[in-house]
Amino acid sequence: MTQPRVTVLLIEDNPRDAQIMQEALLEAKETAFVVEWVDRVSKGLDRLAQGTVDLVLTGLQLPDSNGLQTVTRIREQAKGVPIIVLTSLDDEALAIQALQKGAQDYLVKGYIQVYRNLLVRSIRYAIERSRTEEERTRLEKDFAAAVAAAAVADRKRAAELDEAYQELKRTQAMLVQAEKLAAVGQLASGIAHEVKNPLGIILQCVNYLEPELSAKGGSQAEILQVMREAVKTSDKIIRGLLDFSRPTPLELKSTPILTVINASLALVQAQAHDKKIRLTTDVVPEVPPVMLDEHQMQQVFINLILNAFHAMPQGGALTIRGRVKRLTEARTGIGRRTNDTFQIGETALVCEIHDTGTGIPKEILPNVFNPFFTTKPPGEGVGLGLAITASIIQGHRGIIYIESKEGRGTTVSIILPLSSATPRPGRGDGQD
Repeated sequence: MTQPRVTVLLIEDNPRDAQIMQEALLEAKETAFVVEWVDRVSKGLDRLAQGTVDLVLTGLQLPDSNGLQTVTRIREQAKGVPIIVLTSLDDEALAIQALQKGAQDYLVKGYIQVYRNLLVRSIRYAIERSRTEEERTRLEKDFAAAVAAAAVADRKRAAELDEAYQELKRTQAMLVQAEKLAAVGQLASGIAHEVKNPLGIILQCVNYLEPELSAKGGSQAEILQVMREAVKTSDKIIRGLLDFSRPTPLELKSTPILTVINASLALVQAQAHDKKIRLTTDVVPEVPPVMLDEHQMQQVFINLILNAFHAMPQGGALTIRGRVKRLTEARTGIGRRTNDTFQIGETALVCEIHDTGTGIPKEILPNVFNPFFTTKPPGEGVGLGLAITASIIQGHRGIIYIESKEGRGTTVSIILPLSSATPRPGRGDGQD
């Protein structure tokens, strides 16, 4: 059987003591010791820097090092290599200090001369203790790493559970909102049909009476005009109810989004000038055409632009941006579930309408897409614009959301798919 080979670095300036140590190791029968002898700590450190040393035997009183600093210097150079201190003094206190400095054992040279196997046994025990200590250190590190990994996994699972819970809450809120919208749509449709016919009769009566009363002059003609305007206003509200409750089928075709934006801005250019609002478009040339209903998407942009104008009574700036983006942030409609409108990592067209207006209060923001919700004064709106806008975007298999801070403006984001796709049930399929 091949004997295990152990390389021992002997640092000793006394040749006679060095010879005794070498002879004691050469007499070993179960281990093949290779002894490399140097007489200076500096030489020993140079040898340790080369590696392949299994153990260090060193004296304490050397020409270039004195006392326990010898152990410290060797320990710093040869981390993990066991050290046995050789000394002429049988000093228990010194021995304890040497062990505290990192030595594995402390031997008196005189004992080695009498008990030749003492050195061999001490070396074997020192190497074994060192290996045991290394293994213990490794296991502690592995355990600490495992604990840290488990903690990270627990935090990740907790975050995933929280995200799932929040997503469940959002989904429940969406379902409740969908039920509300369905109920409102049915109610609005019924009311609209019931009211539209009487309004038509009233308008016919006004038209019948107008020639006769106009000829007489006086306040009666003015009253008829007031009635006519009231009927027109009511009819406009009814048409909005019908638009909301009975969506118009989409007529999809490949259209550059910049075409829709420019056409929408052309219709509001005069109002922007009167209100001292600066209009800016920032649509990159690389944006490809998308499948959309140009007329209905123009209705979306005009509605959002006019809402922005309303939020800037003292003037300001409105910017419309268009980019192709990779969706990386989970939010309502963007996630990893099969029923999400967009998947994380999907590329889509993102349009942003940003204004520098008064902003929307935080407590109002969740309600802006609810039908009949409005912050405008009476007579200026019935709160169907954003509800219809959201319905149109849903029909295009897209999503819309609003971010706003009071006093700092509002950004409306519209996300549309790049590839042609069959519209989802909603405004685009003609269903209630």
